[in-house]
This record gives sequence, structure tokens and C-alpha cells, in this order.
Amino acid sequence: MTLLKQCCLPDHLTFGSDVRHAIELAAICAYPNEACGILLGHSETGTVEKALAMENRTGKGISGLHYRIDPLDLYRQERRIEKEGYDMMGFFHSHVEAETILSDEDEGNMIPGMIYAILPVFHGKPGRIQTYGKTGTDGKATEISIRLEEKAKQ
Repeated sequence: MTLLKQCCLPDHLTFGSDVRHAIELAAICAYPNEACGILLGHSETGTVEKALAMENRTGKGISGLHYRIDPLDLYRQERRIEKEGYDMMGFFHSHVEAETILSDEDEGNMIPGMIYAILPVFHGKPGRIQTYGKTGTDGKATEISIRLEEKAKQ
């Protein structure tokens, strides 16, 4: 299980432009509800290579404030991810009309060793992605810096 490969957090992460674009697209499409999904990449290098949007299974009327990924959907994706040679590095979600500050709910639901990317969306326009993680040693969430790679021009 790829979740168990996570033992510590990187000092920084590298997001490709495709990752940023996929998260922004998911957030814009889900607006005014929260978008959510999985971050895929290689834990040992701190490189996030893909963002896979998932369905927000939160009930109607509160999906603009919360997100929930169905455990069975997550299990199915995890099996596919392993076959493709990626690690499940963490999750992303959007904050609708709110900053990227971790809510108590966000922090309380964090799995130690996993990365959590949050994208604010104001009036349907995405802001700056921020990432967080929590170690198993102290249980406190910390901000993790991101280096955004741009696609090479051809």
C-alpha cells in the first residue's frame, strides 16, 4: 500500500505545470463546491507529477465547505496508481471564497506523512496553491514550500 511508504515530509515539493493546471481546472469545474483529488508522484524526490481529480462525495448543501473522497474510489485508484509506478503522495482540495489557511477540520483529518495542497478560489478564479503536511512525531501541521516547474518551450 503506497500510503505506508510515507514516513517523513520533504522540505520542499516540485509541482509540474500540468499538476498546477489540473488542480486549477478541477477547482474551477467544481466551483462553487470544493474540488478534491489525489497527488501522485515520487516521494523520495518530492516530485508531484500528476493530480487526479476525484468526485466530492459530500452531501448537497455543504459541498462548498467540505470534501469527502469515497474510500472505495480511493482504493480503486490506489491499485491503479501502484501499477503505474507512482506513489500516492497526498491530496488536494479547494477552498471556496476562503484563503489557504488550514481549517481545524483540514488539520484534524490529515494523515501524517501525506501532502495536502489547498487552492483558494475566489469568484471562480484560482489563487496560489499552498501545501501542508504533518509528521507522526509531533502531530503538528507545517507549511511546505513548492517549486512550480514550467513546461519547456518547444
